Amino acid sequence: MQFSVPPDYQKQLFRIDPSHSTSLYYCCVFMSVADKSPGLNLNDWDSYMAESLAKPFAARERKKPRPVNNSLGKRKEQAMRKQSLGLGIVFCLLLLGCSEGQQGTTRQDKKFTERLAGSAESVSPVLYVMGGMSLSSNLPDVGAYDPSTKSWTQRTAIPTSRSTGASVVLRNEIYVIGGRNENAVLSTVEKYSTTENKWSSAARMPTARWSLMTYAAGGKIYAFGGVSGIGNSRRALNIVEAYDPNNNSWESIGNMPEARQGAAIAEVNGLIYVISGKIASYVEATTGEQITEHVDSFDPKTRAWKRLQDIPTGRVGARAVVADNLIFVVGGIAKSGQFPEQIEVFDPRTNQWSAGPRLSSGRSAHMCALAGDSIVVFGGMSVRYGSARPSINGSLENVSMAGYQQKPGGQ
Repeated sequence: MQFSVPPDYQKQLFRIDPSHSTSLYYCCVFMSVADKSPGLNLNDWDSYMAESLAKPFAARERKKPRPVNNSLGKRKEQAMRKQSLGLGIVFCLLLLGCSEGQQGTTRQDKKFTERLAGSAESVSPVLYVMGGMSLSSNLPDVGAYDPSTKSWTQRTAIPTSRSTGASVVLRNEIYVIGGRNENAVLSTVEKYSTTENKWSSAARMPTARWSLMTYAAGGKIYAFGGVSGIGNSRRALNIVEAYDPNNNSWESIGNMPEARQGAAIAEVNGLIYVISGKIASYVEATTGEQITEHVDSFDPKTRAWKRLQDIPTGRVGARAVVADNLIFVVGGIAKSGQFPEQIEVFDPRTNQWSAGPRLSSGRSAHMCALAGDSIVVFGGMSVRYGSARPSINGSLENVSMAGYQQKPGGQ
């Protein structure tokens, strides 16, 4: 198998952090394709990659080998076979994503940290990561991270590979809801028992969607907004649906004040907070103006919405965690296309925002969860809108919240 990289792309290749275990072959294909199709983005990358890989392999199947009629030709053929075998092995290693790991980080770590658009939840004291995607496909693996030992354990894979779904913890079970994969936008709901290491199915969500927001309050799960469709049929949604685990059923409970997708979400004292995200009816990946600073609270008891103080930095693809009744909004992509390192903190009691700790590097489509007095952040990407050379941030970062706890009187 012959594998070559154009010289101009070789330069770009060596700029990729070797700690990233993303297949370099995929990166090369994406670089080449992106130059011809500058509008290509990660939303359409899965299907495009499948087609791109299928074409050269099919062409090689059709190509017939030339006959070799002399000993010199036979020796050349043998040498070429050895060379092809060696290149084939190298190619397979690249395809499997084998690369030098970061110092102090094992390859087992990279298996779970190097992904984007997955789900992460903390069931004390363990952090679970489920699904997500590489630059080539959706991932089914599930890992459990123990902050005390800084080690990962492989758990039972999720039955349906998916990315850009949502997750929530209810009664010590983790629900993974909606999302998309190579085949379709999903309405499936799968729940994971952390004690039994086992997956089971729950009732399907009425509306298939991805990039949605979910949270649990009052014994029910609420699913907000998201995106329906793929490609030019994508539409941001404003619908709200609620799941009752007691009778394993969903119901529609009205609409959000505006269509929203890719927002951060949190719950404090029974109220659910939907923070920033995109509000466009048509989801165009390169339009930062569609990112909103709006913050809304939802009361599940009265089903009433209330507009609150805008977040200082509007962002899409951010995550939120709650500590001591404060909401920490982490990462995302801002209107400028930059990846904010500043974590912004919202105090629901005073309806005010303040600056929290900082990330060492900004990222979006990442995963994060609370572990003790730290926010554990990993995966995601740091690629500007319209960039033709994506990469996944495979690092795991512990962000201390020391000094940012709420003070008496909300000061």
